[in-house]
Amino acid sequence: MDLDRRNILLGLAGAASLAGAAACSRAQDVDPETAPAIDNQSDFSDALVLPALPDAPLLNRARASQIMAAQGVDALICARPENIYYLTNHYPMLAKMGIPQLSYAIVTRDETIAPLLVIGQFAYYLGATERATPKFVDVRLYTAPAEADSYFQSFSVFEQMDAAAIESFLPQMHDAHPLHPIEQKRRDLTLEVSERIYPTSEVALLKATKDLLLTDKRVAVDNGTLKGLLERADRMDIAASGEDLIRQIRLQKTSAEIELARYAARANAEAGLTAAKSVRDGASFQDLRTQYALACAERSLTTKFMVIDGIIPDSVPRQIEDGRSFLIDCVSHHQYYHGDYGRTVCVGEPTRHIQKATAALSKVWDELLPQLKPGVRYSEISAMATKAYADQTSEATLICNPHSVGVHHTDEPSRPNTYHWAKDDLELLEGMVLSVDLPIADIGLGGSGHLEDLVLIGAEGAELLNDTGDRVIIV
Repeated sequence: MDLDRRNILLGLAGAASLAGAAACSRAQDVDPETAPAIDNQSDFSDALVLPALPDAPLLNRARASQIMAAQGVDALICARPENIYYLTNHYPMLAKMGIPQLSYAIVTRDETIAPLLVIGQFAYYLGATERATPKFVDVRLYTAPAEADSYFQSFSVFEQMDAAAIESFLPQMHDAHPLHPIEQKRRDLTLEVSERIYPTSEVALLKATKDLLLTDKRVAVDNGTLKGLLERADRMDIAASGEDLIRQIRLQKTSAEIELARYAARANAEAGLTAAKSVRDGASFQDLRTQYALACAERSLTTKFMVIDGIIPDSVPRQIEDGRSFLIDCVSHHQYYHGDYGRTVCVGEPTRHIQKATAALSKVWDELLPQLKPGVRYSEISAMATKAYADQTSEATLICNPHSVGVHHTDEPSRPNTYHWAKDDLELLEGMVLSVDLPIADIGLGGSGHLEDLVLIGAEGAELLNDTGDRVIIV
């Protein structure tokens, strides 16, 4: 393909994106000029600014109390790291190392009682003093049993609860040099919450449930091991529904969450677009993933995955080919809040069938976007997409998958009364961060394609959280 022809294609693709139609020069049956204009309520011309650490709880406390009351639950007790993070603003560092069950979090139905974090004293000193602050979290620290042999030989949980703890696990201080301000601050903040020290995480948790008057109350937990621990103490009525309960709470974002979600969505889309524009014929899929990872790192994002042409495993030895379109689905997170961005990329000119399919998806998205409002159900979104797609001429099968995004790529509860995760027909809420996946999964069309943006559901409609331009990226 000569340079002039390539420039014509690039210009047409850019015009189609601005008009809201993912089409290029050979799509004779698609008219970009008549495609509906995107309802973009956000301006992405300003510079991307890294958000500060949240100085407010991520937890939507009012919604948590409302949902617990509706389900007859007095408290939610969590051991999974992402749930601890949501309740306390602290993500347990040891969980990242593969060491579970050393931190816990509790939130009660009573909004006057602060969420509670159980964490090792040294772990708090190293990684939590800046985030899980006493101004909105009740911190309970533990060290180790003062008499370890007798503690671990005892089979009575009640005897263990009375065991003495080692006084401190803080680093030893020397007087060779003045303490650095960072050292002094971490030490002071840790000592501030070190009045109560327990021998183990189990004891700290059980003591906390007693202090919170949860004896004989109904609590929800987020994993089976935690349920077994509480049952060992024979203290309360335990329901193993905590994971779905907390996911239901997280559907409606707080202002602190929305700030992180805005950044993650926009930065992730920029990283995906930057990577896509860097590829050329003959590059490997791993080259593209590397460029995405580098672009993420430059924006303080942590990559989760990048699907390329329907291929998920990173190690598959595939190459990018001139003339073949391929989808990208880019997922990363900033401070554990996820961005999710999908586009169609082609080195050279897409096939006529891919042009028709991507143009159809673009029109579907433009018709869906103004209709995304509180009260609309997932099933209604799919029905509206099907109706809009019926007016198009693409041979590809429509896939429409709405999902909530947050501390997970798919951060929503399962359908009730199932023993595996099953998608529920959720209702959109104000403050919900939503993706509507629109991929092309059919084969034999000359490639694959995708269109996916993140939106924030407001009182009157949806606000785009990332720039929706460049719907088809031709390089």
